[in-house]
Amino acid sequence: MSAWLGSAMIAIALAALGGVLFGRQPARRGRLAGLVLLATLVGVLILAGCGGPSPVPTPKPTTVGEPLPVQTSPLRSPLAEPEAGATRLPVTGRIAFHSELSGNFDIWVMNADGSDPVQLTTHPARDIEPDWSPDGQYIVFASQRDDPENLQLYIMRADGSEQRRVFPEVQPWDNWAPSWSPDGRRIAFQTNRDVRNTGFDLYTVRPDGTDERPLIVAPANQYHVDWSPDGRRIVYVSDEDGDGEIWVANADGTNPIRLTDNYAEEAWPRWSPDGRWILFQSTRDGLWRLYIMRPDGRDVQAVSLTGLGHDEMGTWSPDGQYIAYTSNRANNDWEIYIKPVRENIWQRLTFNFPRIQDRFPSWTR
Repeated sequence: MSAWLGSAMIAIALAALGGVLFGRQPARRGRLAGLVLLATLVGVLILAGCGGPSPVPTPKPTTVGEPLPVQTSPLRSPLAEPEAGATRLPVTGRIAFHSELSGNFDIWVMNADGSDPVQLTTHPARDIEPDWSPDGQYIVFASQRDDPENLQLYIMRADGSEQRRVFPEVQPWDNWAPSWSPDGRRIAFQTNRDVRNTGFDLYTVRPDGTDERPLIVAPANQYHVDWSPDGRRIVYVSDEDGDGEIWVANADGTNPIRLTDNYAEEAWPRWSPDGRWILFQSTRDGLWRLYIMRPDGRDVQAVSLTGLGHDEMGTWSPDGQYIAYTSNRANNDWEIYIKPVRENIWQRLTFNFPRIQDRFPSWTR
């Protein structure tokens, strides 16, 4: 429309110009000359405006009741928006774990599908790393409640009652990372009590605190011990060559054999309920990942996904079909997950925000 008007003004100017050049009356020719100048100026200005940028239309105002654009919060619970690959798994049993939801680390239990979480310990000191007794009636864990400088071993019933220290006296060293033997008669743990060694060694003790015995005492650190289902062997980690590697030995600590030998870190080995596999974590692919291997170190297979975050502290379901583990794949929050051993699907069990750690799962029937 503006271009048409500019062109019309130019045409008027040209017509008037003819009157100026050929008109017979001098006064009329003077008035037409003024008209030529004015029409030409207006026409040029209109056409020049047509070549500029088009005006930006005014945004439509939001009417009453019209939804505003969605703003996604990094703390939005995946319960409202499930993660890709997540699913609901048909699992049973109970999972114990430690969580700092209360403000410091305490022991919690929940159903294996994540429902009905219950806090068992409420002491202001740290309570960490629970492990079930074979019959599911008791939980052993480590705590600083009697010594802020050192962790001690404690036992309680599965409902949190009758909490007591394993050793009669508070010991001036760390005792932690407990693992209950399959027959329920002994508890293996790591400790730095041996003056001959500057690192951690493995010991065992009866649940009543008697008959303490050294299990693996060697240079460097020995840690993360677990029993085979038949109670005849143990699996553990040693860093005597500079990084953590997985070893097996007889239940009395004799005949140690190294299963892994690489430049990566290996940790948290756990024997499968049928004794055919060992679950462990490794940095061989960059981040911490979960793997399984045969008890002789053969047939290593990855069981957790890559590119999502660290997957750590795996433990088996009682039937050996699933694993529970800790991962920081969701906004760097350490939460508890479960997955089938051989499928790339999972279910997230805890949703505590922000930056609240839920770690170290232990699964019982």
